[in-house]
Amino acid sequence: MTVQLNLPSSALGKKLDAFKTIVVFPKGILNLQNPVRTGVSGFPSITLVDTPTIANQNGSIRMALSAGTVPGSGPSTALVMPIAQIDFKAISTGTNQTISIDNSNTQIVTNDSVALPLSPPQNLTFSVSNGEPPGSSSSSSSSSSSRSSSSSSSSSSSSSSSRSSSSSSSSSSVDLSCVCNTDSTCYSSCIYTKQTNTLYANPVKCSLDPTLFRTSVPNQTNKNSWCSRQKRTMGDTDGDSVVTSLDLGYYSNAVNGFHIPAGVNPDINGDGVVSVEDRNIIIKSIP
Repeated sequence: MTVQLNLPSSALGKKLDAFKTIVVFPKGILNLQNPVRTGVSGFPSITLVDTPTIANQNGSIRMALSAGTVPGSGPSTALVMPIAQIDFKAISTGTNQTISIDNSNTQIVTNDSVALPLSPPQNLTFSVSNGEPPGSSSSSSSSSSSRSSSSSSSSSSSSSSSRSSSSSSSSSSVDLSCVCNTDSTCYSSCIYTKQTNTLYANPVKCSLDPTLFRTSVPNQTNKNSWCSRQKRTMGDTDGDSVVTSLDLGYYSNAVNGFHIPAGVNPDINGDGVVSVEDRNIIIKSIP
């Protein structure tokens, strides 16, 4: 799942200096499987993120991210801002379970030291049966509904949206031996899942216009990650091995000038540009 901020248009044009929150989950139903990934946030400094051991003991994940000691080095604001990617594993069955954001311990601060007002968080409700993970329930919140609710001019909100169809899907859909060549193309041996009757670049490129990104341009590690994602060519922009409306949100941010994190690549057909062809592939892949 992805924790994301949904900001009002009045917050655009700023930089974020700090963000903190607590994600609460039912520890008898779920376990945090892997370390929380905050690279998508654009924050250069991690003040605190609970380890899986601590999180599973408490049934909560504390996160605190900051711009560090360099003024203005935090991420630029956008209508939809991913903050963290979290991998949960179901360890028991249960109905009407909730992963929630503790708003009383949430704060979003701009680089002019202004705390943005918060609206009620959009939490994720799910059920687990026969080992099905969070997100299989039809009651899960989605990125598209999160985006529409962020149109309020006076508040910002945190939301948790389901992004994982199984606890092992990420590892089975990433080929770590598939990397980006010096000519900015992915290795010819890379294997991708592709849509039928869709034109893809060959070889798939691993370069994008640097102006699309927030505070830093993609490095070699980012580019290698783009190449290793077997479902990139289906619309997986952020490497979590599934395609949802959040991927469409990344595409929209890129084409509308709101910028994206260095780990995100909305060039789905691999031709080195973000265009309507990429949007069409994402839309076809969203369940």
